[in-house]
Parts: sequence; C-alpha cells; structure tokens
Amino acid sequence: MQGVPGKPLVTRPGNVFPDFVHSVPITAKLDQSHSVQKTDDRFMPKFPEMSPRRIVIYPKDIAMMTGRTERTARRILAQVRKAYGKKSRDFVTVSEFCSFAGFAEDEVLEMLR
Repeated sequence: MQGVPGKPLVTRPGNVFPDFVHSVPITAKLDQSHSVQKTDDRFMPKFPEMSPRRIVIYPKDIAMMTGRTERTARRILAQVRKAYGKKSRDFVTVSEFCSFAGFAEDEVLEMLR
C-alpha cells in the first residue's frame, strides 16, 4: 500500500485507516434540485417486483390490528399456541391466527404490508 507522496504511511492510534484515506474528500454530484443523482443501474441485478408475504405473526402486529396492548397480544398468541398444541417458543402463522380469531386472511395480510 502506498501513501500520498511526501507523507509517511502511518495510522493514528485506534484507527485502522491510514492518514491518506482521511485526507481524501468525499463528494457527490448534485442535480438542479440539490439532491443526489441516481446511480447507474446497469450492473444491478433485475428482480421482478414481488410483494413480500409474511408467514409469521408477532404480538406487535396483533396489537396494531386489534387496538389491544402488546401484553394482551402476547396472551392471544399464547392461546393460539395452546389451541394448536404448539410449544411456547413455536411460531404462529398468519393462517393459524386468522382461523383462531375469525379474521379473513387476505385482510390481515393486507394490513401487514
């Protein structure tokens, strides 16, 4: 590794980068509206737009949907686990919760987006 001509290649105590790295200014090109321009996407992989679908439901999700506290949502999840014969650390799926609570699964999945 070579440093800047005329400067020795030393590192500061507690610093893993040599001095010449800190002396390089970082700049970004700005367009007319003073926002950073979009980078070139030619080398980025193209993936189809997919909406993520959740499988597992958490107490925070139940609290948000029902308006209950998170503690009450944990109790509801414990009841769902007990009804399905699951252990206390097993995940509860959205479909299990919906069938237990009587919610339509597509409405719940829409709220989780």
